[in-house]
Amino acid sequence: MRRLGAAIAAVVMVLVALAIRGDWPFGGSGGGGGGTVRLVCTTELEAACTQLAEHDGDVSVTVEPAGTTAQSLVGLPDNQRPDFDGWLAPAPWPQMVDVQRRGKRPLFAKPSDAIARSPLVLAVRTDRKPVLDATPPCSNTTDWKCIGAVAGRPWTDLPGGQAAWGTVKPGYGDPTANATALLVLSQATSEFLDTSDYSRADLQDNDQYLDWLAGLERSVPKLAPSAAGPFAAMLQQLPTATYDAVGTSEADAGPALAAAAPDRRKQLTLLYPEPVVTADVVLAAVAESPNRDAADGLAGDAQLAAALARAGWRVPGQPPARGVRDTPALPRANGIPADPGALVALQDTWHGVPK
Repeated sequence: MRRLGAAIAAVVMVLVALAIRGDWPFGGSGGGGGGTVRLVCTTELEAACTQLAEHDGDVSVTVEPAGTTAQSLVGLPDNQRPDFDGWLAPAPWPQMVDVQRRGKRPLFAKPSDAIARSPLVLAVRTDRKPVLDATPPCSNTTDWKCIGAVAGRPWTDLPGGQAAWGTVKPGYGDPTANATALLVLSQATSEFLDTSDYSRADLQDNDQYLDWLAGLERSVPKLAPSAAGPFAAMLQQLPTATYDAVGTSEADAGPALAAAAPDRRKQLTLLYPEPVVTADVVLAAVAESPNRDAADGLAGDAQLAAALARAGWRVPGQPPARGVRDTPALPRANGIPADPGALVALQDTWHGVPK
């Protein structure tokens, strides 16, 4: 009886230790271990992830904004692990989470190489583009440096602008909530600073940049937040000029514009600012997940690759969706700072400018 009592006590101690570590084997926070792979996807990837879950019964999917996932993970205690096995998101969001944990253990294993890519684009009202082209500093190069210089100004200040257009209204979303919005803001910042290798000091100790960013942000129409994003609002509300220029990805804008009615399609022009910057989809497995190997394996899953291509992403070996071009060619690098902390600094800087 003494031996039996000691054995029971040992089992209880093990189970208590597992519960404290977040490895409780019978469900609850941090559960898992075999069976279904729990995948969290950013909103940009909803269509592809939904298709994957429909075709693979061993994958369950949760879709939420990148910022929502990040916020829940940054403060997660070390004795817990996320209640999912992998995060499918544009880079470098998983690395940004680990950077912000500051002294806590990293949550993610090394992310996969890019599974799918999409160049960032500017969707511009077609009738406004010639006016922008004729306006310094744009001079036939409509990019974010140009848009930032004229944002908020009356169109009548620009050669050929019309009073009915009001002011120059850009849009790109909330870079603390939306993964693509942060990449667009990084592209705009890199164009202004003339480098993609910026640091926190380059952002927060640069009065010219801060004034430019504040002017850009003040000119963004203050609309109710929409899960669909500013490009969808721009397209759906035509001919009303909700926005004059919106930054997003080709995956977001290309297929939607191709599927639009001809009278709407002709009102918008997609531009590919140079140097090309890309949104690169990666899969980051939770480092201590019992399903880590299965989650890692999804990066090479043919069904996921096909679903991403159907959703408008450029995937090697997969036919492109309608509205996705084969030009411009994508650069080897994504044009985003190599240090994920620079993107965190960009979010902090954006938070601090007047809006």
